[in-house]
Amino acid sequence: MIRLVAQVNDKRNFFILGLASIVLLDLFFHIMPCGILFVLIFVYQLFFCNKYETALMLILFIPSIAGAFLISKGIPGVGGWCIPLGLFLIIREIYKERKRLILGYIPLLIMFVWFGVSAYLNEGGDYYKQKLLATFIYGTLSYVVFYIYLKNRENGKNFSLALMLLLWGVFLLRLAIEINHLPGPSSFAHFGFLRDQTNPYGIDVFRSIDEQSISYHLPGFFALMGLALFITDIKKSGKFVGVYVWCLALAVIFYAGARQNILAYVILLIFFISVQKEKSVFFRSFLIGTVGIASVFLLRAINAEVIYGMLVSRNLSEVLAASGRDIYINRGWELFATSPILGIGFGHYDYMGEYNRWPHNMFVELFCEIGLVGVIFIFTVCLGNFFQKFRKAVFFKKANVAIYLMIIPLFVRAMVSGSMVTNILLFSVIFALTENI
Repeated sequence: MIRLVAQVNDKRNFFILGLASIVLLDLFFHIMPCGILFVLIFVYQLFFCNKYETALMLILFIPSIAGAFLISKGIPGVGGWCIPLGLFLIIREIYKERKRLILGYIPLLIMFVWFGVSAYLNEGGDYYKQKLLATFIYGTLSYVVFYIYLKNRENGKNFSLALMLLLWGVFLLRLAIEINHLPGPSSFAHFGFLRDQTNPYGIDVFRSIDEQSISYHLPGFFALMGLALFITDIKKSGKFVGVYVWCLALAVIFYAGARQNILAYVILLIFFISVQKEKSVFFRSFLIGTVGIASVFLLRAINAEVIYGMLVSRNLSEVLAASGRDIYINRGWELFATSPILGIGFGHYDYMGEYNRWPHNMFVELFCEIGLVGVIFIFTVCLGNFFQKFRKAVFFKKANVAIYLMIIPLFVRAMVSGSMVTNILLFSVIFALTENI
């Protein structure tokens, strides 16, 4: 008899997937109030999920969601209170692992020191202080909570956290409609609606600058992080759940419309196929990918222009120009040319480029601000231990594969969006993983 459902925590898993499906359908009807949905998901996260998973969500992801929602209700400054709550849940483990935590934190601390020296040796502007402090705090918190999560997860299991990330991703789509004052998708084939209706460079702009808004990058990013963690547990989930999670994640990515998330989805699929040994799993995964790609062209045939437009081959310069990133990326390379050895100083792009902006590419940002010497130093001294362990076979134990896959959406995001304030998460995950091998 073919097993169709998960072996462990069936009711909880199906509750999460069922709620995610309901929220996804509500994108078209706007019946369920976001306040009730938020409280329901938050309470479930707090009382029915593993405390290490909950701490990770409370410290890294939920604050921005709660902050955006509560600001839209006229209650500012509340989302950040999730962080102390998350730390309280794991304070005992932090104390117990303090020695190894500090040892693994040294490479990250060296990075922060380099950033600080680079910032203070260059004059101009004041944003660098804010950026340096924010990068330090977020990077440190990310490292600590990921280290504790990796240290205490049961036999490398990520199933519950994966589904919760996917659920929060679906909820972000629904939340964006309410707090960004969007009309939402006009039909089931209206893929990319969030991008169309919130893109400041588009024709229709529904986002108000007076309130917190949800970026169209975020829902797909949450779905990708969940999918990356889910992949290693796919055989435990059963065929139905496995295929459904792949499809649900793809739906979130398509409706949000961020092209880089579609790219990361394809990379995850290819990576997943490449690490499988069993032919049945290989061909099953290949079938999922084939159906997904075929669906794109089927949607094209039924005049789903938006999704096809997101995937057709385009000149790179046209893609950058259309997204508005070309201005910031080109400015970054121009500034790098003025000081290629040591850079213009960490956090100084806003002063010499455009205030409170960033190049939208982690490598451009690093080359621009800390120069060739800084980049070489980071990738040799700070990341040297990671690359050394990466070469060993033990690095590819099944328990670790999910975290490698999680690095994929983090890396893709770092190449096209955000500054080091948020992209430091990529380095924090790498250092936490390195210390847990």
